[in-house]
Amino acid sequence: MQTNTSTGAIALYRELVMLDGGEGCTTSRRIAERFGRTHSNVLASIDRIIAAMNSQEFCFSGEMFREFHETDRRGRARRQFTISKDGFALLAMRFDGAAALAWQLRFIAAFNWLAEQMRERDENNRLIAQFDIKNRESIEAGSYHGAELQRRKTEIAALELEDAAIKAKVQATLAFDGNPSQVH
Repeated sequence: MQTNTSTGAIALYRELVMLDGGEGCTTSRRIAERFGRTHSNVLASIDRIIAAMNSQEFCFSGEMFREFHETDRRGRARRQFTISKDGFALLAMRFDGAAALAWQLRFIAAFNWLAEQMRERDENNRLIAQFDIKNRESIEAGSYHGAELQRRKTEIAALELEDAAIKAKVQATLAFDGNPSQVH
C-alpha cells in the first residue's frame, strides 16, 4: 500500500499516530473519535481483547495495550490506552462498514508513514555519525605536519559539501522529530 505523502495526509497521520517509547502507537480516545464510537465502548472492546488474550496464555497484551490515566477538566482521572500497531489491528477488526474501512486504511497508512519516518531518522543519524568520524579523522591527521595539513585543506571543501548534503536531508525530517504528539 502506497502511503500518501501530501501535506494534508501528513497532517492527518500526525493526528492519528505518534511515538511513545520509540514505537508507533495511537490512543483509545483517537480511535473512538475517528471510528465514531464512544470511548467507553472502545475501552470495553480493549478489555475483552485483553481478557481473551490472557485466557489463551498470550503474555504480550501489555505490549499492545498500555493503560494510562489523563486528568480531565474537572480534575478526574480518565482511563485510556496507548495502542501499538498490532493492538490497533486487533481492535479495528471489530469495526465494520464502509466508514470503518476508510478509517482502518487511514490508520494503516499513518502507521506505515510513521515507520518510514523512523527509518529515515535512523539513516540520518547513521550518516551524521559516519560524517563525524570522517571529519574528526581528517582534523586529527591534518594537525600533525605539512603533508597531512595540505591534505586536510583539500578535504575541507569535500567535507563541507558532504555536511551540507546531510544537513539538507536531515532538515526534511526535523518536522517529524520536533513533536510527534506525545501522549504523556
